Amino acid sequence: MYLLPCQILASKREFIPTEWAEELVCLWDATPPSRSGWRDVAKAIECSLRGCPAVASLVAGNGPSIGPETTQVLEVVPAKASGAESGAKTSGHAVIPSLSTCSKEVEGSGGPEGLACTGKVQQGIEGQESLVRRLFLWPWNSSSSNSSYGSSSGSGGCGSKISYQGLEGSSLLQPQQVPCARELSWRAWTMSWFSSTSSQIALAQQQQQQQQQQQQQEHQLQEALRLHDANFKTLRYVPKHLGHVFARVDATPIASASIAQVHSAVLRPEILQWLGHMAHGPEVVIKIQHQHVRRLISTDLRNMERIAKFLGPTLPFDLLPVVQEMQHVVPLECDFEREERLMSTIRARLAVSQTDICVPQAVQPLCGPNMIVMQRMKGQSLTSLLSGASAGSRAAQSAGVRCLLPVLRAYGQMMCVDGLFHADPHPGNMLLQDDGRVALLDWGQVKALSSEERRALCHLYCSLAKKDVRGALRAAAFFGLDIGSHAEELNHLSLAAKGQQVLKLLTIMFDTRYVPEGSSYSYKGNAIVEGAPLNKFPGGLYLICRAVFILRGLCNILGLTDLSIVDMWGPVAASGLKQPASVSEARAAENAALTVSRC
Repeated sequence: MYLLPCQILASKREFIPTEWAEELVCLWDATPPSRSGWRDVAKAIECSLRGCPAVASLVAGNGPSIGPETTQVLEVVPAKASGAESGAKTSGHAVIPSLSTCSKEVEGSGGPEGLACTGKVQQGIEGQESLVRRLFLWPWNSSSSNSSYGSSSGSGGCGSKISYQGLEGSSLLQPQQVPCARELSWRAWTMSWFSSTSSQIALAQQQQQQQQQQQQQEHQLQEALRLHDANFKTLRYVPKHLGHVFARVDATPIASASIAQVHSAVLRPEILQWLGHMAHGPEVVIKIQHQHVRRLISTDLRNMERIAKFLGPTLPFDLLPVVQEMQHVVPLECDFEREERLMSTIRARLAVSQTDICVPQAVQPLCGPNMIVMQRMKGQSLTSLLSGASAGSRAAQSAGVRCLLPVLRAYGQMMCVDGLFHADPHPGNMLLQDDGRVALLDWGQVKALSSEERRALCHLYCSLAKKDVRGALRAAAFFGLDIGSHAEELNHLSLAAKGQQVLKLLTIMFDTRYVPEGSSYSYKGNAIVEGAPLNKFPGGLYLICRAVFILRGLCNILGLTDLSIVDMWGPVAASGLKQPASVSEARAAENAALTVSRC
């Protein structure tokens, strides 16, 4: 549970160093998966499927008869490599080099293959040079170690000397004795023979070099393909019920969080037809709960309570109500049947009011207390878009803005009108799809507001939009928020100055607009913002403020420092106040029933 505050800090780059925030980004959707491996995960899926009435009916013979032997379970296995091979892989996948790249390396571009090839060519040149000495120089050079010839009285000598010009840079020996006519004719014949022979030798060496290049290219390509194929391994362990339902399951999770991890899968066509029409088709994901996570959550929450009691005297307000709220809402995330109900209900509501937002459709007959089978949503995660925007990509920043704006509008609808909102808007739960819509994922952390709380929240945002400090304070006081100070501490401040300080604090808590005082924490006295100390923070506002804090951090990363959800939600809050009391109470009762855990 320590991940929850760290997920908030990952989006607060105006509050903590950027390096820290970048290290915490993995906590959004890339926490380490289960250590137990595929066999234990498959057993957990099998156990959950065994408890589903639809699967029990299927196994009893009341559905299509399909054996588990045709199920494929694929696992991504990082290929082992050393040296140069390690540079040819990224993220556990082998990169197949192009033929042009392989050819360039073989030709001597500086890699090991190029050096080896250069060495072979150099050996060929040295062999050709020794051939020149034997065939061209031997008639008048008895010793290749002599650098000059003296006067010769033999039949072959002419008695005169000549110095070859233009061969100073050559490694050939330079004969200085002028040969006679017979020797010149022999030289001409030798030169002609050597020219034809050397050209044949050069052609043969060129052909041999090309063959070696082709062999090396084929070897490199086959090795790269082997490494690429080695990344995907078919596992043979397929439990009975899993084999009846799924045609393929990826053993490597596509996402992992603190409570569960998600695996991609494909339903059997017969199962899909038997269960009923699903608009999303056979591609689904399996969200399976980590083993023993409930016990770990209970332990973490007890430790957090001890920490809150220990730090209570040193903090400007008591953290214990916040921890008590977490002790109530966090264990509810382990009830996946509850999450499936909430996801289906909010999906139907947003389909009417917010067409730019889509929620995955659950395959309800296959869901259980520890597992959800739902539609697979494809698109670019806001996490990757924020990473590109931080690196200076304007395209990624523009796409991130297109992803975030519909989410901000949807939160105004959920909080101020529906009274039931998604309380975990970190970037790993948002996908920008190809059609421009935004998929909102992970509905385990959902907050239901009572009819009075929803109306008080609408009053708060309407008052903040009008800069009505007194009205905002009255609305905040309904939740139990206590902002103020003793009279003797505020005598030096005018009412207007105090009002501005209170307005700043409320903006920090409930708006996405950047406030400089919100980017640092002051321990001066007992106040967060000078002149408006926070005396009491109620647990009921924790999830509301948590969602706003994360949204403000995302706006800041995308450069939307002047974007205000107070201005955006003002008209929505006004319409929420006009909702009839009977409708509001009925909706609140429905929301309360949806959020109750039944396990």
